[in-house]
Amino acid sequence: MKTGGRSAGTPNTITKELREVIIQILDKEYQKLPELLESMSPRSRAELIVKLTSFVVPRPLEVSISEDQIEQPLFGE
Repeated sequence: MKTGGRSAGTPNTITKELREVIIQILDKEYQKLPELLESMSPRSRAELIVKLTSFVVPRPLEVSISEDQIEQPLFGE
């Protein structure tokens, strides 16, 4: 039983407002990105692109296979 605070299902107004402000800030900075990249050294530009890429391209998962999971060939040599 809930005893205080927001009713169940009511969105948090402050969180919603903060999210909108952050979106506006990011939109302004996004528009400046091409100019910023041009002003950077090649090394700094490459480092920033690598960092930003992680937000768009998912990182591959590490997969390990034990010896008993390796399939044996159908035909012997």
